[in-house]
Amino acid sequence: MGMAGGRRTARWAIALLGCVALTVAACGGGSAPALGPDPLAGAQPQQRLSLAARDVAFDQRELAGTAGEVIEIAIVNRGTLPHDFTIDELLGEIGNTGRERPDDHAVHVTLQRNKERLLLLRVSAPGRYPFYCSVPGHRKSGMEGMLVIQ
Repeated sequence: MGMAGGRRTARWAIALLGCVALTVAACGGGSAPALGPDPLAGAQPQQRLSLAARDVAFDQRELAGTAGEVIEIAIVNRGTLPHDFTIDELLGEIGNTGRERPDDHAVHVTLQRNKERLLLLRVSAPGRYPFYCSVPGHRKSGMEGMLVIQ
């Protein structure tokens, strides 16, 4: 191969590396979106609740808390499938653990098999806030409940 063939190969290699670099940059390299400071960092929970996800149900249909207090919810996945804990609308402060998909939901926590996540909330207004698993088919199968704030 002459000089022209070597330059052509080098150009293709540079173009390919450029495409790979652009793809990685566009996808974020697999990193989570930057959420900014955690509004509840260092806050001490005034109430502690727990919830277990199983295939395909939560072990409790209702969680209760008090408005204005920091609530810690220990959520564990005891099922064989991945699950999540999702609340569409909630007025208050939500710790970074619960803000995995802030554009889609007020609260969203992914739950891998046999893992526990701690969620901190300070709900400002009393009310009934439905929670559910957003994995396709799980809510329809009954994987939902209610967070009742008084």
